[in-house]
Amino acid sequence: MSLKRYFFFLFFATCSCLSAQVLRQGDIFERQLIDRFAEEMENDLGLSCDGTGGKFHDKLEYIEMSFNLVGRATVNEARQWAIYVHKRFLDTLNADENLRPYLIEFPFPPDRAGVSIAFCNPDGSKQSGGSVYYISLIGDLLSYSSIDAFNDRFLSLHKEEYEDALKKVTPGQKPAKHQDTPNEKTLDALFSQFTQEMADKQQLYVWGIGCNSPENLQEIGAKFTHFKPLHQEDARKLMILAVERLIGLVSKQEAFTSLKPEQINIRINFRNQKYTPYFDGSVESVTLEKGVLTYIRDPIWKEGDPFEELGKPQVVVGKESYQEARSLVENLN
Repeated sequence: MSLKRYFFFLFFATCSCLSAQVLRQGDIFERQLIDRFAEEMENDLGLSCDGTGGKFHDKLEYIEMSFNLVGRATVNEARQWAIYVHKRFLDTLNADENLRPYLIEFPFPPDRAGVSIAFCNPDGSKQSGGSVYYISLIGDLLSYSSIDAFNDRFLSLHKEEYEDALKKVTPGQKPAKHQDTPNEKTLDALFSQFTQEMADKQQLYVWGIGCNSPENLQEIGAKFTHFKPLHQEDARKLMILAVERLIGLVSKQEAFTSLKPEQINIRINFRNQKYTPYFDGSVESVTLEKGVLTYIRDPIWKEGDPFEELGKPQVVVGKESYQEARSLVENLN
């Protein structure tokens, strides 16, 4: 190797090592700040850190933290939580003298720090019932979402610009946890009784259950898993048992008007212990939506068959109104 090439290699290697050291040091300071802030939020507000993310090359360009909080929240309450936590996070970032040399700009602006909060049930499941399940403050936009318990997907409730949201909160005011209304407490107890009964008596295990609003109950959605293969006749019976029991429980509550089957949406998935369908000709799922039961079957497949068979589309093997299904079950009895 020539002397000139040797010095070039040495210079390049030295610069690369120094750059790696600087990056690693910045990462360390970022990690320390995240851990410190997560502990602070846990102790001060009961927020549990659920994840972090960001963009850090030579400088910290963006950083985000996600939290879980046990309890409900209205849109107004969720806004106060997000704005307050975001302000605390931003203040912590800008006050950290160790991290400051690694910030892409100082002061670190609001749109380079993001926060999100998921409002959960005590068991960690998703909070539904018309309240906010998830709020995110990313860039200059606040997004509020609820959860559809039937389809297990987000429903957009509201969106607003960061500057508009600031005008609707009391600056620096510590957020308060939501106080459940009498109807919310009644519905929580009802759902708890219903899902426990379904698990104990029918081996139906809930994935999610919720409603449009506890204050004006008009619709209930739920999703269950049953760990046995069933054919259409037995799947029908299981669905009718669940719906009739839920309607009966609601009708006993003075706070709510009685519901009709058309106001209840339920999905029952049939899975093995690995949470995969049976592929044996039994029903993959049965749904009740808008008063109609629909039975879905997967392609038949067994070990040793070509995997291409699994790619075949699901088949609707039956549809019937709730009243038709109920009559068929009653005639069997």
